[in-house]
Amino acid sequence: KAAPGIEKSELQLRLVTGAEYLFLPYYSTLSDGSDTGVASGSSDSYTLEYYSPSGDIAGLSVPEALRAAELEYRDYAHNYYTSLPEQTRAAMLDYAAAQGLGADSPDIIGRVAEHIRACAVYDLSTEPYPSSDYAMYFLTEAHRGYCVHFATAAAVMYRALGIPARVAEGFLFK
Repeated sequence: KAAPGIEKSELQLRLVTGAEYLFLPYYSTLSDGSDTGVASGSSDSYTLEYYSPSGDIAGLSVPEALRAAELEYRDYAHNYYTSLPEQTRAAMLDYAAAQGLGADSPDIIGRVAEHIRACAVYDLSTEPYPSSDYAMYFLTEAHRGYCVHFATAAAVMYRALGIPARVAEGFLFK
């Protein structure tokens, strides 16, 4: 049974062209109760139980059966995905403050993203950086790079500001 304000529905998905990978959106579980995968050799389709708000998005909550696990993961994610070496954290906080970026800003996510987009030139020919502090070098000296440089700088700044972040490159759910 779904929580008040939450609709539980089923979503039927079909694997195409022999794909090995699954689509498993947030707030869903597989019909067999698993939240990790479909057994190998299963059919070419699978069913998800999907939970969505029945009205205002403010009503979105995790189903009671998943609440404890979600809170545990939230705590883990906040601690793990905000970790940085102290020297990097201090340097990034100084840099962010100099750019007028602080964790107390209500629109900090967008402001950091806009700053990172504007701070450098996209250049696929960028040479490897001669620094072990990759994100700070990108922001303060290189001012050029490609997707992984921009993503790393943003993730490090978010982490320094206490916002959980990670960079996933070539990530697949298998």
